[in-house]
This record gives sequence, C-alpha cells and structure tokens, in this order.
Amino acid sequence: MSEVREIIQECKRKGIEIYIENNKLKYRTYKNAISDEIFKMLRKNKNEIIEYLVNQNNIETENSLYEPFPLSTVQSAYLLGRGESYSFGNTSCHIYQEYIYKEKLDKNKVENIWNELISKHPMLRTVINNNSTQQTIKKVETFKVLEGDTNKLRDLLENKIYPLKKWPMFDIGISEKNDGSILHFSMDFMIADWSSIWFLLSEFESAYFDGIEPKGSDYSFREYCIQKYLFKNKKKYIEDRAFWSKKLDTINTYPILPTINRLNVDEKNDRFIRFSTKLGVEEWRQLKKTSSCYGLTPNSVLLAVYALSLMKWSSNKKFTINYTVLSNAITSEDHCVGDFTETSLISIDDFGKTFLALATSINRNIFENIDHSSYSGVEVMRDIARQKNIREVLLPYVFTSAVGTNNNKLRGNYGYGITQTPQVFIDCQCTDNIDGLEINWDVRENIFKLVDIKNIFSDFKAQLYKYSSNPLEWENRICSDTTNRLTKNEDSKLLNLNIFGDDKFINDPENKEMFKNISEYIFAKENCEEIIISVKNSNKINRELDISIIQSPKESSNGIEHINLDDIDKYNERLETELQTIEYKKVFNLRDNLALSCILKALLNLRVLTKDSKYYRYVGNIEKNVDEKYEWILDRWISELVSYNVLIDKGNALYKINTLYKTEEFDKNWHTLYSLWRDEFGDIEIINYIKDNLDKIEDILKGVTDPVELLYPKGLAKYTNALYKNSINSIIINNYFCQFIKKYVSKNSSKSLQILEIGAGTGASTEKILGELGENKYKYYFTDSLKYFLPLAKKKYGENQDVIIKQFNADIDPYEQGFLPNQFDLVIGAYVLENVQDIKKTLKYLKKIISPNGYLLFSEPVRNEPWIMGSQIFMMETPQDKIREKRFFIEPNEWAEILDDIEPSTKSFLLPKEGSILLNHGAIFIAKKFKNNYSKIDVEEINNIIQDSYKGIFSSVKTRYFNELTMTEKDQIISGKIQIDLYADNEESQHTIENIEKLNDTEKILIAIINDEFGDPRISSSSNLYDYGADSLLLARVATKIISKIKTNLTFEAILRELIREPTIRSLAVFLERVDDIESEIDDHKKLLVSKLYKSYSTSDTLSVIFQGPLGNISDIEYFAKQLQIQNNGNVMVLGIDDYNKFLNTSNEDVIPVLAQEAAEEIFNQKIKNVQIIGYSFGGHIGIEVSRYLLERGVNVLNLSIIESGSIPNVHVDNIILEFIYLNNYGVSLSDLGLEKENIISEEFSDTKNSNITINSIKNHLNNLNDRSIINKVCNSSEDERFEIYTNVVYKKTGVLLEKGKILEKFKIFKKTFNVQKQTPSPYFGNINYYIAKDNDDFFAQSFKLLKLWENAILGEIKVDYIGGNHFSCIENHNFAKELAIKLGKECKNDEN
Repeated sequence: MSEVREIIQECKRKGIEIYIENNKLKYRTYKNAISDEIFKMLRKNKNEIIEYLVNQNNIETENSLYEPFPLSTVQSAYLLGRGESYSFGNTSCHIYQEYIYKEKLDKNKVENIWNELISKHPMLRTVINNNSTQQTIKKVETFKVLEGDTNKLRDLLENKIYPLKKWPMFDIGISEKNDGSILHFSMDFMIADWSSIWFLLSEFESAYFDGIEPKGSDYSFREYCIQKYLFKNKKKYIEDRAFWSKKLDTINTYPILPTINRLNVDEKNDRFIRFSTKLGVEEWRQLKKTSSCYGLTPNSVLLAVYALSLMKWSSNKKFTINYTVLSNAITSEDHCVGDFTETSLISIDDFGKTFLALATSINRNIFENIDHSSYSGVEVMRDIARQKNIREVLLPYVFTSAVGTNNNKLRGNYGYGITQTPQVFIDCQCTDNIDGLEINWDVRENIFKLVDIKNIFSDFKAQLYKYSSNPLEWENRICSDTTNRLTKNEDSKLLNLNIFGDDKFINDPENKEMFKNISEYIFAKENCEEIIISVKNSNKINRELDISIIQSPKESSNGIEHINLDDIDKYNERLETELQTIEYKKVFNLRDNLALSCILKALLNLRVLTKDSKYYRYVGNIEKNVDEKYEWILDRWISELVSYNVLIDKGNALYKINTLYKTEEFDKNWHTLYSLWRDEFGDIEIINYIKDNLDKIEDILKGVTDPVELLYPKGLAKYTNALYKNSINSIIINNYFCQFIKKYVSKNSSKSLQILEIGAGTGASTEKILGELGENKYKYYFTDSLKYFLPLAKKKYGENQDVIIKQFNADIDPYEQGFLPNQFDLVIGAYVLENVQDIKKTLKYLKKIISPNGYLLFSEPVRNEPWIMGSQIFMMETPQDKIREKRFFIEPNEWAEILDDIEPSTKSFLLPKEGSILLNHGAIFIAKKFKNNYSKIDVEEINNIIQDSYKGIFSSVKTRYFNELTMTEKDQIISGKIQIDLYADNEESQHTIENIEKLNDTEKILIAIINDEFGDPRISSSSNLYDYGADSLLLARVATKIISKIKTNLTFEAILRELIREPTIRSLAVFLERVDDIESEIDDHKKLLVSKLYKSYSTSDTLSVIFQGPLGNISDIEYFAKQLQIQNNGNVMVLGIDDYNKFLNTSNEDVIPVLAQEAAEEIFNQKIKNVQIIGYSFGGHIGIEVSRYLLERGVNVLNLSIIESGSIPNVHVDNIILEFIYLNNYGVSLSDLGLEKENIISEEFSDTKNSNITINSIKNHLNNLNDRSIINKVCNSSEDERFEIYTNVVYKKTGVLLEKGKILEKFKIFKKTFNVQKQTPSPYFGNINYYIAKDNDDFFAQSFKLLKLWENAILGEIKVDYIGGNHFSCIENHNFAKELAIKLGKECKNDEN
C-alpha cells in the first residue's frame, strides 16, 4: 500500500483532496489542478486507493458533527405546518410549563446548570434551518435565564414562536410566588419531545437540589436522524411502505364535530386552551389491572375512551386519530435529547357493541401498526394527499401518550401549562407518575364554541371515570345516543356551516354574503348535514376555497332503469338476419382460417416453434428473431392456436400441428374469400387490410414493417373507414351508442352536457354521436393519445365551438392532463380500453372525472378473433395487468365484474344480451352508471353565485368537485369536497381588490390582443396560454398583432420565439420592455441560460438539474421535470438556452465551458450541498463539465446521468446530410422524403474509415434509381427550395404547419450543436449512468459509438441502461418520461444512500 499512500500524498501536495463518498472515489480541487498524468495514475490504482481509504479511520470527525443533518419525518411536518400555506398553520409546535417550588430559586445557580445542560446535550445547541435541515452549533454564547413578573413571563412565553436559524429555541424564566419561585419552561418541540423534556427537567432538579452533575449521551439525535434517513433503503422500510400503500383507500377522515360558524367570529389569533383531569392512584391502578386482565395496554384503553367521546359528538362514526408515540429506537437509558416522536394512524371503524370490543379493536390496530412503524404516519398522510391530488391531508384529532416513560414525579409542582401544534384541533395528552394519571386536552381556539368543547370534555371525564372505577361496565353495550347534539348556529339556514382560514377575507361583508349564498344553494340542493369551508391565500390577490360537504344518504338505485334500453337491439335486426346466412359463415370461417394459418407459418419461419422429433417445441423468442415489443403476443398466440385446434398440446412445450395450409392453398382460399364477399358483409377494404397484415406478418414481427403504415397506406383513411364505419361490427356498436345517447339526451334536454370521447381516432363514432346531440347544449371533448389524429379533427370540427380537441392518454391520471374531478356526464370510448396498460387502473382514473350519476359508455372486443390476432393486435400496448396475463381480451361477464367492483352502487348494462346471435361478431357495448349514491353539485351554479357576489372582480373562477367517501350502509355518510380558485388578475380588479399591482400599458395592450385572438375573457396576465388552446399558428397571429400595436425593434421571429418559450402576458411584457431598454448591452450582459425551478414537498436538500438541448424549450420537458419532482428527491431545476444569438456567436471551443460556468452559478445560488446532474442530448456535454466544476468547489454530485448523448466523430459532414439528420427533430426520416433505403446515413457513420461524409458518398451507396433521383433533386435545389420541401414534408407527416424561416433558423442552431459535440469532454473522475433509447434508428442508432469516444475521459464506471422511445420521445412522451423519471429517482436515492 506504500505506492497508494504516495499517490495520495502527491495529490495532497498539489492541492487535490482524494476521498470516498457512498463507496465511490471522488476528488476536490481547484480548476485544472488535476493533470492527465495524475488522472491516469488514479484511474489505474482506483480499487487499491478505495481499499486504502476504507481501512483508514472513518470515525466521524469533530467538525463533521456540526454539519447540517436531515430533519426527522415529524420535525419536517412541524416545519411545514408553521407556514401560512397549510390549513391551521401559522403556529409552531411548542410547549410551555410552569413549575412551583416552595423555596426561592437562585437565578445564577439555575443559569449555570442550564448552561451545563446545554454543553452536555447537542440538541439544546441546535437550530432548525428553513431548508429542511438542522445544525448543531459547536459553541454558543452564555445562556441567560429570564426574570420578571409571573404574568408578563407567561404572556411572553406561552405562545412563543421561535424563529428558524436562530439560537436558542427555548427559554427558562424565574418569577417569585410568595416565599417560593416559579420556573417558566418554554421550548420548541422540534428540538426535544415530551420524554426528553421530562428528562431535562429531572436533570435540572437533580443538579440543583442534589448536586448531581448532568449526564451526556454516547448516542446523539444526529446519529438517530441519519440512521432513519439511511433506513429508507432497507428491506423493512420498503415492506412497511408497501403495507401502508395497500391500506390508503381504507383510511378514514377525521371526526366531524360541530364547529364554530366563522362568519360570525371576529378576527383572532389561533391559540390553544387547556382542559385537565386526573385519575388518582387507586383509579389508575384499577384501570391498568383491568386492561391487563383483558390483554390490553393502558394506552389502548385511554385511546378508546377518547375515541368514544369523539364518536358520540361526531356526525361520522368511522374516523382516524393521529397517535403520537415515542420511537422504539431510543430508550430511557440513552439519556439522549431530541424529538424521537413518530405518528401512527389509528382507524376507529369498529365500535362494536361494548367498550371492551372497541378497546380490543384499537389494541389490535396499534400493534399491527407497530409491526409496520418504520413507515410513519406523516409519510402515509403525504401518500394519501398525492393519491387524492390534494395539497394536504388533515387529521387534527391527536392522542399523545407518555404513559410508562416518566414514573418519577418532579419536585416542582405543576402549576400551569399549554402546548400548541399546527394542524391540530384537540391533542389529548396522557402521562403518569407516582400520583396517578394526568390527562390534558389542549384545544385550538376558534374551532369549537366554548360551551360545546366543555360538554365534550365533560363527557370524556365521565367515560374515563366510569371505565376506570367499574370493570363491569367494559362488557356493557355502549350508549351512542347523540340526542344531546351541540348548540346550533343562530341562523337556521346556516346550520353547521363552519369556516376557517383567512379571517380578514372571511369577515369582509361581501364575502360573508357570498359564503351564505353558496351554503344555502348546497343545503337546498344536496340535503347536507354540515359544510366546512377553508379559505387560503395563494398570494396577495387570489384565494383558494376548500368546501367539504357532509351529505345525508340518498336513495340508491340499480343504475340505468330510467333509460329503457330493452328496445335498442331492434335497430340491429337486419344485421342479425345477415349474420345467420350460410355465405356469411363461410366467408368468415375462411377469413379466420387464413389468419390462423399465417400466424402459425410465421411462428415456424421465425423459429418460435422449432422441430423436435415428431412434434414442434415452443421456444419463445430465444433466437431474438421477433422484435421485443411483440414478444408478449407469442404466448397468447400459442394458447389461442390450441383453442382453435390448430395445434394440439402434447405437454412440456411440445405441440402437434393439426392443420396448416400449403402455399398453393393460400392463394386459392384468398380467391374464394374475395369471390364470396357481398356488400352486405361490409366494406371489402377490411379484407384488403387483413391480407396486407397477414402478407407482411413476419416483417411486422421482426420490426421491419410498421403496422401503423399498413393501417394508413400512403396516409389514406380507407382502411379505418372500413373498420370503424362500414363493418358489421361497427354498425352494430355505433347503433348502440347512438340509441343510448338519443334516449339519454331526451331525459336531459334542459342541461348542458359535458362529454368526453377517448381514443376518438378518425372520428368514426364522433360523427354519429354529434348527429344525435343535434341542437342540445353540449361541450364535446374529442381526444386521442396520438397527436396524429388531432390536426385532422381540427380540420373537421374546428368551426364547431362546442367541440374541444385535446390529447388524452388513458394510462395517465386525468388530473395531470388538465381534466377536473366530476367533469363529464358521459365518457365514451370505442375499442380503447383493451389497449390500455392496466384496465382497472384506467377505469379508476375515468371514475374520477365522471360526474355523479354520469355514464361510461364503451365497446370492446370480447373474443380472440383470429383476424384481429393477425392485424390489429400489433397496434396494442403490452398489457401490464394480471387479468390479461395469458390472453388478449376478456369476456363480457368479466367486464361486468370489474366495473361493478370499482363502482358497486350500480350494475353494468351489456349489449348484445347473452344468447343473442349478435354476440358472434365478437364485440360488446357496455353502459355503466357511476356515483349513483352522490348528488350532483352544479359547479357552474356556484361559479355564478361567486361572480354575482363580486360583479366580475375575480376574472377566473376555477371550481372542482371531488367525491371522497361513498355510502353503503344506512349509518354512513356521503362526503364531497369542492375546491375553488379565485383569480383576480385582470385590469378591473385593480379598483376593487386591495394591494393589486396595476397593469402597465404594455400588459393592457397584450391582454386586449390575447382576449381578441383567443376569445376567452378568463385569460389573465399570469395565465399559461397553452392551457387555453394555444398552438404555433395562433401564437403567430398574436405576434403579428403585437408588431402592429406596440412600438418595438424586435422581429416577428423573436417575439414568436419568446411567446413559445414563456407563454404568459406578464413574461412577454417584461421581455418587450427589457429588450428596448438594454438592447445595446444585450450581447455583453444577457446570460446564455434560462432556468425554471420545480419545488418539491420533499425535505431532501438534493437538487436535480436537467440540461435541455438547444433545439428544445424547457417547457418541452415540463412533464418529465414534474415526474422527477414527485420522486421526492428534492427540488428540480431545468436549464435551457435563452439567448440564441449569443449561443451562435460563441466560438465552438467556448460554448461548453461558458454554459457550464453559468449553470454552476445557478446551482450555487440554490445553496445546496447535494446535486443530481441530468444531461439530455447536447446537455450531456454540459452535464459532465458542470459536474467537474461542482466537485472542485465542494458540491457533492450524487449522480450524473447522461441521456442520449456522446461525442460525434470529428469528420467533415456535408450540409445537406446535416439537414437530413436535423429533420429527425420533426419526426421526419429519409423514407418520408420518398427514399426506400432510409438508414444510409447510419451506415456512413458506421464506417470508421470515413474522414468525410459527403452527399456523393451517400449517392454511391444507393442502388435504387428512385432514391438517387430524389437525392439529386434535393441537391439541385437551393437552400430556400430545400427548406420549402422540408416544411411540406413535416406538415404532411405531422399535421404541423411550420414557417420556413423558423425551421431554417433552428437548423443553424442544430448545426452549431453538432459541431460543438465533436469535442471530447475533459477528464471526469466520477461514475455516470448512460441511457440509450431503444427505438432509435438511422443516425441516432449510433449511441454506443458516440459513447465510445468518452471512455478515456471517464475515470469512473459507465453504467448503460436502455429506456423506452427514441431520441426525442424518450423524454417528451408521457409514458417514457415517467418511466425514465422513476429510474432517475431510484438512482439518486441509491447514490444518496
């Protein structure tokens, strides 16, 4: 090891620090200090250096004890709860106690002892930072004890909020009382829990009265927090998280107790008041003895009494209590001070018939939770919030027990005390000592009327004394009489209306009137028992209202009896006759037999079935002749070939071929099929489509032929029309859709219907459905997961203002895609759900956006039809649910079971009915009514009430109605929640809302232009125009008007580019004004980069930084960034090019260093210590360079991930070839230009002997005359003519009409990035994760070769992983982006731990 030691010493002499972090070798130095010679030496001896350093003393150094460390989960919750953005926040978690001593306390002696305690216990020298960390101060100033009048000290300390980042976070005071003293104790619970506080007070008394020196601890709270943090990667933590994940849907809300009507309350600070009671020694002994006899813990029994008291006064009898417990990681012998509390969610959902049954159920619950306690209640609440897509989950009734932990009584007598906790209404606190049991209820003021809370507490005391003094009562029936309900509100129309939050807003007379009008509407329409309104400030101007509705039960029904569907089948009688003809059966038998034979032939030719003596063995895709995206089909094909008796299963994966057409029989049978076809059977193009697929089935399986191109030959819709409009299947199913909608509309003719069609595709069903809607009022959302269909739909329905055209992916939560809860009366899907990844998951997604008493109407194939298995099956995604594990489609009764399980309040209605000949066509229509037990909240009516109240003050009112609980038994409630966002950003609001910033002249002009073009008055200065239907053409019109209305030196292209990059009026106004002011200085001072930060709810101090390539906007990867954000590794920052002129004018050699330097500064400004770097495409070069900068300046690079990047070979490439590569950015390949040989560029780059890649070398490799002719035509065209060709091809392929100037301008940027990427990065010391997109072709299929050029520059390991999509879709497609974000999130966690 002497050689290794010498290497390390040599590095030290040169100012290079070598160290290990997370088992990885890292270095820290100033820029360029590490020479190539040292770099090679370190690389050569890397493993030996790691071994040497690991064997050195790795005990935590003294200085590192004072580095920031993470908050515990509960501390993080307390920190978040302090803020105003959370309900019932704006307060700290704090304890104040007064202890009375008979003798006078010596202030100096008290002060000396507390300074000694401070020196012994690090948490008394700790401050809480606002970045979710805490830090122990090595040496603090001398602590001073306060002196003064008892009442003045109490007023100063009892509700004190200790500021963050400032020491100390506690106070000690002394006041006189008669001949003795009072010790005033105030502390933030974030630095010590109740058990630690009791220990500190005991140590103080032992030192003061007995002269016993305070003890320190060998164990620190810092160690505890770090161990808990690292434990998150352990198997037990992962198992416990999975346990709670399964229980999320079963966790009830909090008890709904009648509370104050805040309309009639003056503004007050939210403080806490205390109610106390005791059990004497004998009663406490008896309670513990009885508990023990029944095998229960005293805590379970006390919690049962608390739950019983709440239940008697609560309108809901099933609820959850937040149970605070001391972590089992610490014992009293540790003498360690800190906040070791954890929370556990105790479901109270089995009151049984006796108190014993209730206590037993709670006891069982507590112990089950203890078994899974490594995943805390705080984390579970955050998971519930994420699942429901809400900001926070409130469980404000808390039970805190220190029973059994503080058996020694303090010498000072308790005189007065109070605790306060954010997001808590009642905290029931229990502690015991030699004098018995003490119980305090700390209750938040302004929640309950004083007389009511006194009644509730009196009832609690009565129950406590009853069950402690008389064990026989435990087995008596619980009295749940609630006739003594609490006092009513004075206004009978506002019975049980409770409002919390922004008191100033609540007490405004106009707002009071608005709340009253909303409540009267809801009470009248919904038969509500209670309404709770929470008001939040989203900023100085806007407000958010959360309205929780407790509804009384509504009569149930079986679903759709009010719509008579019995006569629908008569519309298909002619088809029923046709289906029974001999010719029809013969034709379709021929069709199916041809399909089965082609499938079998393909399996044989691709060696999926191989000859094994006299039988054939199924070996799957072992020889990799089938593209992996179709592997899932193979098992299912084998199974279906057996069911159709084409194969006979002989066991052990051996099969006998029963029937197989000979080659000559194929042609003969196709001829027969065509000759027997009649127009009555449908469009002959269906057969042409099937034949096209079966003829090319092997090429499809190999990935050579795209099945989408077969469905749309030369972009024509002849096959889709035949399949979805003119086939017998589609006629039958469309009749069902139309007849249902006709009947539904006739029943709802007075209302404006909201309809969503998913997977609308070519609009085959849309056309017929719109015809049935006629003159009725409606909003029809035409959606599909593929953007391909949307331009065609805009051409067809663009003039119909009631049709909204939008992209929608049924595999993604609709809330993430901009849809609202309970938005649609009808959701329609023709042959869509069989193509989703997880049927049950998608149905749950759709349920969220279907309104109460709304319908899901859809059609599905229910038989594994051979012709579908040989054609349309290739268009399906790989099923990821268990119900389709071994088959393609599921049967009618299974659809009904799945739907009725997800929505049990109604039965599914299926057509054709069982036994009908129409079922032979292999598809069904299903109508399912949702949320039958809910009443419909008309959000438009609420919007009208708000607008009438404010007369247009709020320019936008966004209302969403969530259903939270269902009612299945008579004693359960239905609960809903309305969320309302009130936005006041328009010009008129400046006169009527206080503190609104006035719009400047530029913003006024821009608002007028935007409103005129978009026709939507809701658009405000902060609105994202894409949310209101913006596209490039609409923004181009806006840019044109801006030039005519506003005096500016900017070009049309510059304004349009800024609109696309930052599509808000406010941002554009700043841009227009800033450019005119500093135009002459822009080249010198404007930064190259622009950043956007996505803040995470995580307490992690890690920052994930994504570098977007110059050709994209940072908004292009917003979905990816948000998916990375929800991995909870910390904030996410996206960086992209802002000043393209400066970028183009910077020399190739300087581009990467300049960008990396700017990026590093942006990261330093975030003041973080840990960072994950993600470089996409060109951004990979920046990622490596900025990682070097950060390491040199002491920032910990947890993970460097490179996506689709690398160095391009340093060869000359002709301009036209660059243009061909560039077209990939728009989804255009050489085949779209008409070339048959589309991978020619990839072949040229694969030839390592090439030092020049010219257009002539391309032509020389083209054997097809047509290909050469196309290339010649392009070469002979001017640049202007070529880009005219490219613009037309892009439009034809994508439906997007680009300006020629814009596409040419972007090409200059592409060319610049291409040439810059010919550079090899400077040596990088760390590891990298390198991600390659699986679906790349032509030039972008060279990723491995581009990576090769980096091997000598990367000292660490290069871990290669494959991701879904191609170079572009891997990060922009929602499915692929989500998959990638999950991977990156896991990598960050792995490296962090």
